[in-house]
Amino acid sequence: YNIGYALVVNNGGILTVNSGANLTMYNGTLAIYGTLNADSGSTLITVDSGSTLTIHNGSTLNVDSGGALTVNSATVTVDGGGSLTVNGGSTLTVDGGSSLTVNGTAALNGGSTLFTYGTVSVNSGGIFAINSTGALSIYGTGTLSVSGGATLTMACSSVLTNDGIFTNDGTFNYNTGFTDNVGYSNTGTANDTSAECVAP
Repeated sequence: YNIGYALVVNNGGILTVNSGANLTMYNGTLAIYGTLNADSGSTLITVDSGSTLTIHNGSTLNVDSGGALTVNSATVTVDGGGSLTVNGGSTLTVDGGSSLTVNGTAALNGGSTLFTYGTVSVNSGGIFAINSTGALSIYGTGTLSVSGGATLTMACSSVLTNDGIFTNDGTFNYNTGFTDNVGYSNTGTANDTSAECVAP
């Protein structure tokens, strides 16, 4: 499917991208009020230049195992009350010139990966969880910022690698899976939870 216009998934509605299928946006708008699923083996969405994907309050975007979400010179916003879930074996890529803004909740579940060369922002009230064996990598001029009132939490066995720009003004709960190769800015609260990850 190619979207060059506005597509709305209404409250209670479900849009599923089946295995082997692709959903691509070209200068279009996709507003989710219901649920959008990407099955294993599908490319959920390639959000190309000039496009906007918004996950509204009470709505869900699921990227299932083997699925992919790529943001290419475009914007993805998770509104307060909305959620973005990237499940094991899936990949979320935020390319340079693109942005992912989390005002609701976002989760990288076990075995999933987020690569950012663009901007990932967790705003006040937003919660971003890197769950067990999930991974987030920041590259080059890629940016991860956690605003005051926002939370970024790493579960045991998760990985966060900073080779870009990482700023924490909120709450950052980290463990031994955090590798900071270039130095990050912290004016918020950073909690080392590594001791919780050690078996008794």
